[in-house]
Amino acid sequence: MKIWQIVILCQIRVILINDIGINGFVHDNYEYTYYVSKITNEIEIKGELISDKAHLNGNGKIKLEDDTTEVILEVTAQNKTKQEYKITVIKTDGIDYTVSDIIANSDLSTSDNYIIYLAGAQVSDLQNSIQKIAATAEVFVEGKEEGALATGDHVTVKNGEDEMNFNIVVKADANGDGNINIQDLLRVQKFILNYASLEGSYFKAADTNQDGAVNVVDLLRIQKYILGYITIE
Repeated sequence: MKIWQIVILCQIRVILINDIGINGFVHDNYEYTYYVSKITNEIEIKGELISDKAHLNGNGKIKLEDDTTEVILEVTAQNKTKQEYKITVIKTDGIDYTVSDIIANSDLSTSDNYIIYLAGAQVSDLQNSIQKIAATAEVFVEGKEEGALATGDHVTVKNGEDEMNFNIVVKADANGDGNINIQDLLRVQKFILNYASLEGSYFKAADTNQDGAVNVVDLLRIQKYILGYITIE
């Protein structure tokens, strides 16, 4: 067996903390830092293996009794080769975090400066995702203090002196009203026929299968969603 095959047999495919994958996880990077709120006393960690013939130690609930806790996940391949993954869990009130740190450690789905949601997400959902990582962070949605998020909403996240701006994408909400209905279907149809434009957040929302294009496949997916035949994840 080749060396690279042996290495892969004792690697982890994904690490989940409280059922959310660690952002930026790569199976051949073996050390990670994960931030939690000061009030967090326990997390549940779970690694999923690349090879079903390997064995993993370290999964389960971890008590966070100190400000810093090191968690080791150890993979043992069938040939007894071992590999450790170290996750350093740090408790903090978040005041020293950059906004990039907060986003990277949150459960948010992001792409460049876009925050991506499914239909029905609320302003409060966004605030909770940010503030459970850094209680000191402030989240502003332009023109909204509450209610549903919509494609095209502009978001500012501030923590201390650091600040970043984001745009909201609600999948399949191509016209930016926060709903998925016949108006979105017509907007995508007009784009395909070159009667309307779709740019930025609106293009990303219309690209329901995330293949980098907006075409008849996306049109059909939105139609099936409206009719209740599929979900758009």
